[in-house]
Amino acid sequence: QWPQLLAVLSVRAVARPAAYHLYYDVLPRPSPQWRCACALVQCTHKASRTHIFGVRLANAAHRSDLMRLDLLEEHGGLYLDHDSFVLRRLDGVRCTNDRAVLAGLESFGPRSRKLNNGVLLAAPNASFLAAWRRDYADYRPATWDYNSCQRSYALAQAQPETVEMQRRLGPLPIAVAQYAGFMTRTPVLHVTGLFNAPWRQEGVRATGLLRAVLKAVMRRVNRSSSSELNAQQRACASLIERRVLESGLV
Repeated sequence: QWPQLLAVLSVRAVARPAAYHLYYDVLPRPSPQWRCACALVQCTHKASRTHIFGVRLANAAHRSDLMRLDLLEEHGGLYLDHDSFVLRRLDGVRCTNDRAVLAGLESFGPRSRKLNNGVLLAAPNASFLAAWRRDYADYRPATWDYNSCQRSYALAQAQPETVEMQRRLGPLPIAVAQYAGFMTRTPVLHVTGLFNAPWRQEGVRATGLLRAVLKAVMRRVNRSSSSELNAQQRACASLIERRVLESGLV
């Protein structure tokens, strides 16, 4: 979807990483969206796991959960979900106290706290990632976030020296009244539910959140030099802007 392309553009224009990959296991059909994605980022094929500890992975989300662990353990770097928009340079987003993994903290109430794996920063061969994968020995295919968010939070609580969780890197709050304040604090706006939750879509439209994100990203696009964004990437940025404004989420 075009708002997903806005997330891709935000990384390219705002974060300006030295290397930027979009990993896929099944090649999408040719489309303007896919052409723009691969103009903005290096599209890279990687086969996904089909099983973990002899158990078949139930869905694409669970395959993606494990692919990001595998890639971060091998290469290190920053993983972002397709509904995560970079609003500010990420130079200050670093692990502290020698902890090798930084993740978003999902906290929607005192009894609802999880490690949200939509924003993950890790050093190569981080021990927490290996422990997280080993914990899939208790894989529960019927619960979509048991291994990715619930068990990872329990592991982080048990191994605080290996991982740091930050609320500012966690999902956008549920309460619409908190949207604006959260947006001023976070470098990466992770809008969970943007593509499948009517309550979130209603809040985004009511507050003009996606319009504000679009404005911030296009401001950086327009200030970028030709060495930062080439002609094809600028054309894609203009197309993304137009299609996001037509998406019904603005």
